[in-house]
Formats: sequence, structure tokens, C-alpha cells
Amino acid sequence: MASTLIGPKEKRIIIVEGELLTVQRIVIEREVKTSEFIEELCKSRMLVTEILPNNCVLYSRFSEASGSCLSMYVIELPPRILKAIYKRNPINADEERHPERCIRELALSWPGTLWFIRFKNSGLTDVYLAAILEPVTNKGMDTPIFYLPMPNQYDYGVKGFCTGNIGVDVGLPFAQKVNAIMEQLLTSMWNEDLQVDYQDSGVLNLFDWHDKTTGSPDFWKKMKFHSLGKWKDLKSIMLSFGFPG
Repeated sequence: MASTLIGPKEKRIIIVEGELLTVQRIVIEREVKTSEFIEELCKSRMLVTEILPNNCVLYSRFSEASGSCLSMYVIELPPRILKAIYKRNPINADEERHPERCIRELALSWPGTLWFIRFKNSGLTDVYLAAILEPVTNKGMDTPIFYLPMPNQYDYGVKGFCTGNIGVDVGLPFAQKVNAIMEQLLTSMWNEDLQVDYQDSGVLNLFDWHDKTTGSPDFWKKMKFHSLGKWKDLKSIMLSFGFPG
């Protein structure tokens, strides 16, 4: 025999089995609508994706009303000594005749960086780059991001990275596309098509940056990286692109 007594937020169940009487008390901690529970359950489901690119810390995608699929990969690269090839503009007649003399290999004390690489369907739309002073894993979406004084960024980085004539096979999986895009941007020859703002950064130009790296491999820690304005952290840039934060 069993009977149930219902209190404000608890249930007491009395169970009689022969000579044994058991009293059970069940506390109701929370009551939610079934629809709300199902919604939360859907949010917690594992998202099945294809293989992600190397060092991918965030991946987001959504479909437009037109049916196009927009996707973004956020790649985190740790601090390192970056090897770069840079071609500055000629400054005299001799360099005009011999442009190869304007090419120099540089070693730069490079901070941690975040790469924001966006696609529409299978095609690359744009690439953005930002400096970070701590790993994303420490604060997640609250990770502060900063302007990185690297050549060929439109409007100090907030309008994207000039990708030049790089190209990838549209038939490749997205993971390989992203890896190939980053590799080409870092290893291709940099130039002065779009100027860099070095003001108050701690370096005068890339050559000064190179020289200071020679004596201090962790020189980036002494540099000042400026805010990107409305893009103050990882969440703000994701929201500005229309992706859920």
C-alpha cells in the first residue's frame, strides 16, 4: 500500500510492506516547463563537425535567409619568433633599378594571435587578425583582443586583411583550406601596400622590431598593443559579424 502527501516543495511517500513501514521524503528543487527543458537539452547536444583546422579554438556557423551558409573559424597561435620576408618601397634610384635589394628576411618577437577566417559556403570571404596577451582558454569569450601592427590590414585591422593573390583549392576540406590560408599569409612576401600604425607601440617599423627581437626574444611583452575600438574582446567581434556570442 502507498499514499502520497504533497507539500509546497516536497513529496512524502509512505510505503507499507507487511510489517515494514517506510517513509520517503522527496525534495523538489526546481520545476520547469517541458518545452524549456527540451530547449536546454538541445543546446547541450554535441555539435558534430568535420575535422577542424589546427589550433582552432572556436567555430561558428549559421544559414542566411537566402540559404547561404556562413561559417567562421577562430585560430589561436601562441607567441613565437616569426620569420617574415619583407619588401619595402625603393628609396633611391639604385633600389629602383635593383628592387631585390629592398627585400629582407626578418625575425620578429610575435605575440599570441587570433585569426578570424570567414567563409560563405565554400569560398573565403575575409580574414581578420588580432593580438592577444593571454591564451583564450583563460577567459574564453572575454579574452581581450588588440591591434597587431602587421602590414596589409585595412583600416588598422577592423576591415580585414589584404589577402593579395593567395588561393586555395575550393575542393579541399575546410580544415585544410584554413591551414593553407594562414600559411600563405605568414610566409608570403610582405610589402607596404597598406601602411602600419606603429605609434606608441614600442617599435618604429619592422626593421626596428627585428633589431629589438635580436637582443630580446620576448620583446613583444614590452610592446604596447592598442585597442581595436568596438572590438574589445572575442565576444564583441563575433557579435559584430552576426554570429552568436
